[in-house]
Formats: sequence, C-alpha cells, structure tokens
Amino acid sequence: MSLTRRQSLQGPYLELRVEDDGEGAAGASAGHGLTGLSERLAEVGGTLTTGQARAGRRGGFVLSARVPLDDAPVGEPPKLPA
Repeated sequence: MSLTRRQSLQGPYLELRVEDDGEGAAGASAGHGLTGLSERLAEVGGTLTTGQARAGRRGGFVLSARVPLDDAPVGEPPKLPA
C-alpha cells in the first residue's frame, strides 16, 4: 500500500489531501472519527470530504480538508510539516 499527501495554501486556507491505494473504507468499523473531524473543521469554518480515491480504481481512500488560517500572521504562511 502507498500513501500520498499533499498540502497547499489557497488564499486564507490550508488545503490538505491524503490518498492511499489500499482497501478503502469498505472494511472500516463504525465509529465517530471522520464525523468528529468534520464537525470540528466546520466549527472553525473548514470542510472535510472523504471517499473513494479514484473512479474506476479498485480500493483506495481519499481525505481532503480545507482549514482556515485566520490566526496566521499576515504575510507569513504557516510552516508545513515535511
């Protein structure tokens, strides 16, 4: 299995995307992890989308988050993890 992570600054937002080529969410147990994450992002004006990685490809899962950076110092982008 491989994992791809991308991050970018889009105006006042940090956009994150994590994608794998594994089994997707079909075997995941019921829980509140993604729901809780979506709710926390919504509280600060962000969004979360999840789903199948690529149409026509067997398996894989993608998570995309958009996080507002209102508290970032003006003119200084946040330091992104390597």
